[in-house]
Amino acid sequence: LATVADRKASRSWAVTVGLILLACALIAGIGLPLALELRSSNLLEARLRVVKKILSKTPLIDGHNNFAWNLRKQRGSARLHDFPFDVDLSKNASWGPSWQTDLIRLERGIVGAQFWSAYVPCEAQFLDAVKLTLEQIDVVRRLAAKYAGRMRLVASSSELEQAHRDGVIASLVGIEGGHSIGASMAVLRSFHHLGARYMTLTHKCNTPW
Repeated sequence: LATVADRKASRSWAVTVGLILLACALIAGIGLPLALELRSSNLLEARLRVVKKILSKTPLIDGHNNFAWNLRKQRGSARLHDFPFDVDLSKNASWGPSWQTDLIRLERGIVGAQFWSAYVPCEAQFLDAVKLTLEQIDVVRRLAAKYAGRMRLVASSSELEQAHRDGVIASLVGIEGGHSIGASMAVLRSFHHLGARYMTLTHKCNTPW
C-alpha cells in the first residue's frame, strides 16, 4: 500500500511539475512577446542609442560603392558643379530612386568610411581602361574637395580614424579589376599616389599579367 501511495504521489508531483513548465512555456511564448511588442518603440530607441554609441567610437566602413561609375556614366566626369550630392536624392523627383548614395543618407546611416570603387568594364581592357579608372578617381577626389567639411580623402588607417574623430566621412578609393592598370606597374604606382588603396585582381576577365 505504501508503494502504491508513493507511486501516486510521484505521478501527482510529475503532473504538477509538467503543468508549471507548461505555464512557463505559455508565458514565455505568448506573454513575453506581447510585452515586448507593447514596448517595441522603447526597445527600438534603446537599440538605436546603443548602435550610435558604438559607431561613435568605431567607424562603420563600407568596402564597395559604384557611385563614381554611375555618376560618370550618366553625367560625364566633368559635370559635378551642379550635382546635388548634399541632398537626399531619393526624394528628388529630378533624379529618381536609382541614386542610392548621397551625403544625407551616408550621414544618416552613420557611415564612418566609404571605399569608392573605380569600376571599369572588362570590355575596356586594351582600350581605355586606364583612362576610365582615372576619371573615376578624379570624381572621388573632386567630391571630397567640394564637400571638405563633411567628407575627406584618406590614405591610411590612422587618417581614417582621425577623420572619424573629426566627424567627417573618410573617403578611400578601390579599383575593381586588375585590367584597370593596363599591365603597367607605373600605372599601379600612380593610382596608389592618387589615393587608391585596394585593387581586386580581376573582375570577370583574365589579365595578361
